Amino acid sequence: MTSSQEVLRRGLLQVRHERFDVKSRHEAIQKSVSSLNDYLDTFIPKGRWGASKHSLLGPAGKLISILKSGKLSTKTALIGQITTIHENTGSRLTVEAANKLEKAVGDLLEAMKDVPSTKRLRVLSEVDYGLYFRRKKKLLEILARNQEQWVSFLKEKYQDISRLNEAWNLTAEGEVKPYTDFSKVDWPTSNFEKKYRENIPALKDLAEFKERLKVPIIEEEEEVSEGEEMEVEEA
Repeated sequence: MTSSQEVLRRGLLQVRHERFDVKSRHEAIQKSVSSLNDYLDTFIPKGRWGASKHSLLGPAGKLISILKSGKLSTKTALIGQITTIHENTGSRLTVEAANKLEKAVGDLLEAMKDVPSTKRLRVLSEVDYGLYFRRKKKLLEILARNQEQWVSFLKEKYQDISRLNEAWNLTAEGEVKPYTDFSKVDWPTSNFEKKYRENIPALKDLAEFKERLKVPIIEEEEEVSEGEEMEVEEA
């Protein structure tokens, strides 16, 4: 008996259970992650961009959850369900988005093909967290670019940091202290709006920045636990 096989003897009948190695699906998993990532590039959510895992994965996260639950399994049904979610939570599905969604669902099902029921959660979790890293990395790139543009916008408008402090009514005695450099100004996210909720000049500058550069404001949400853990592969 090899280490990769378990042999059960029942009289003259031998039943061999091949052990499934998740690593054997590495290429298929990575292909699925890439296809889902490409699809999400076409998805524009209604309202604001969120920073939580739930928001970052959008309809793709729902697709993975549906497969984990086993509620749907056929390609046609999955595409139909995710199309509905796409249009209910984001922009209208374009031909490009539909094509990328179809490919993403197909690649995910291919990665799941012939995976034992005991390993389905593990493979889907590999896709889930692989995709999350891709989307989180892209979000960080957007935030960094937004901050760079925000600093340039403020420098162009005020020239000197003391002028910004004066325009925003920032004093040493105030709740928000004066800035010493443009690079120290809070990032243009939802937290900025909360911090300056009563500071009309600051909010006006943020609104002008958003309108001029068409920059999305990121909603800095708290992460919500999904109550699930990645399956640990047996030794």
